[in-house]
Amino acid sequence: MIKIKTIEEIEIMRESALVVSKTLGMLAKEVKPGVSTLYLDKLAEDFIREQGAIPGFLGLYDFPNTLCMSPNSQVVHGIPNKNPLQEGDIISIDCGAKKNGFYGDHAYTFAVGEIAAETKKLLDITRESLYVGIREFKTGNRVGDVGYAIQKFTEDHGYGVVRELVGHGLGREMHEDPEMPNYGKKGRGKLFVEGMVVAIEPMINMGTKNIKQLKDGWTILTADGKPSAHFEHNVALVNGKPELLSTFDYIYKALRIEVNSEIDALKELLCQLPEVVKKGGKISIITYHSIEDRLVKRFIKNGCFDSEPIKDDFGKWNLPFKKSFKFKVPSSKEIKLNNRARSAKLRSATRL
Repeated sequence: MIKIKTIEEIEIMRESALVVSKTLGMLAKEVKPGVSTLYLDKLAEDFIREQGAIPGFLGLYDFPNTLCMSPNSQVVHGIPNKNPLQEGDIISIDCGAKKNGFYGDHAYTFAVGEIAAETKKLLDITRESLYVGIREFKTGNRVGDVGYAIQKFTEDHGYGVVRELVGHGLGREMHEDPEMPNYGKKGRGKLFVEGMVVAIEPMINMGTKNIKQLKDGWTILTADGKPSAHFEHNVALVNGKPELLSTFDYIYKALRIEVNSEIDALKELLCQLPEVVKKGGKISIITYHSIEDRLVKRFIKNGCFDSEPIKDDFGKWNLPFKKSFKFKVPSSKEIKLNNRARSAKLRSATRL
């Protein structure tokens, strides 16, 4: 039976979801080579309790820890241990918290240092599929519409969609109706109605959709040993549309902290280029981080970082540069010779 929430209850649930969002943001700064998942688990438990909440997973169905920590080929429900994370790993962190009688449940898959390009693509596509599914959570649609959207988007990229594990309703219980599969047919399943709150969580495998379980009774792995990614948001149906109760903003902010000084230096350089490059001159910039690349891309396109380009007195765009080509990335041969090149991206532009 689906349990409808009032607006007041949804706002209380937002508090629970944000406890988890902030916890994942805190952990984002700690995920690095050499750190054990058991250490991260202890950090999370203390942080959740400091916010006046209790860990949502600890003891739930007899689960032994605060976090589900699932590296690499583990899909979900991995148990934290003393093994250190390694450069090139990925780690799904699924976190729950209960505050004021309601649960929050939220997940993000982190890269540990530099990861393979094909693994990064898996993370990017899985995270994007989450929002593809959320868009279909609206009045008049059904469970199958969300599942179909996620399935089509990810399978079009050649990935496997786990069938045995699904999203769920959320509220005073961690798992409520309806189940929210990441596969399905349009127009099938339970009807979405105002006041529903669900956890949408694509679990997407690089290879086969098939899974297996370890003897610990918890850990789920891909059947072929290839990586799996997992992202999750809590979403309420308000005024007929999806409204996020959880957020990745704390994670994104944390991941930017370590590159703030480099970003400032890059902005300063870009701002000087229109003054030092003559008309017809060319600039070529190689970046190694998506944050840096977005800045360069925006500057070449708009002549600024965060706003629309400036117009002159005649209403024409006053752009300092025109891109020479879309962008270039290293060849597979170059990456084989220099593994660090895998994240590089080259952009070039001509001074107008």
